[in-house]
Amino acid sequence: MVAETTMEISDVRRQLDTLDMRLQRTPIIFVTRHGKRAFALVSAEHLSAMQETMEILSDPNALRLLQQSLEDIRAGRVHDHDDVFAELDAEFAGTDENGGSLRDETDGPPHPSGRAVVFPRRRRDGC
Repeated sequence: MVAETTMEISDVRRQLDTLDMRLQRTPIIFVTRHGKRAFALVSAEHLSAMQETMEILSDPNALRLLQQSLEDIRAGRVHDHDDVFAELDAEFAGTDENGGSLRDETDGPPHPSGRAVVFPRRRRDGC
């Protein structure tokens, strides 16, 4: 649940110069007029997140992939990212016993679409 608060419109007018800081702590402020919600102030960061969520939910393919991912998580079909990168490094960007590259950096496994998948090499600092 997202933190939210309610303010009367007269209070909003008086505190307008500090609402940006308040929205950093509470991303949604419902503004009331005569005790009824009239509109909401939403932080830019929270609005961007909501727009992205709506975009995903309105795309049937993205929603299906999200649902499959959640099912995988519930079923325990997950892998630690360090293990995945180590496996990819060994398989696609590793070296042979003489230190030579097994694959070109842009090579990747075949993709169902017929295009190559590029696995960028992980930086030495782990990012």
